[in-house]
Amino acid sequence: MLKKIILLQISVLIVILCGWEQIKGQTTNDQIQPDDEKIFSQDEVDVKAKVTKSAYVDDVSGCKDSGFITLRVVLRKSGNVTDIQVVKLSECKTFNDKVIKAIVKIKFNPAIKDGEKVSQRKSFQYKYHTGLSHKN
Repeated sequence: MLKKIILLQISVLIVILCGWEQIKGQTTNDQIQPDDEKIFSQDEVDVKAKVTKSAYVDDVSGCKDSGFITLRVVLRKSGNVTDIQVVKLSECKTFNDKVIKAIVKIKFNPAIKDGEKVSQRKSFQYKYHTGLSHKN
């Protein structure tokens, strides 16, 4: 019986540790995109994607001092934000959750390459300090 309890505790610990690593490198694909759609970096396009309406998080109650979260996303030529990857989490889970939900709401003009709209990868960093956050 004791062996079963110890094995169960070890299993739970492994799941917790593996789960944390998945969250840390979290990727979401809410919108299905064609596999053959090329995603360009900022340096590969003629005109970079331009954010026209940012997503803000202004309620970070429960967060201490200051911190930031860094996300990498794909700004699709269709106008959708997809492929959200967490590069670095802040120490405030509430802030992290709100930013991840808010990032899909940004509005932007897609990148242009050779006169055509294209999808572009872009990084965003959201910071908070004593209750307020802003995008960098």
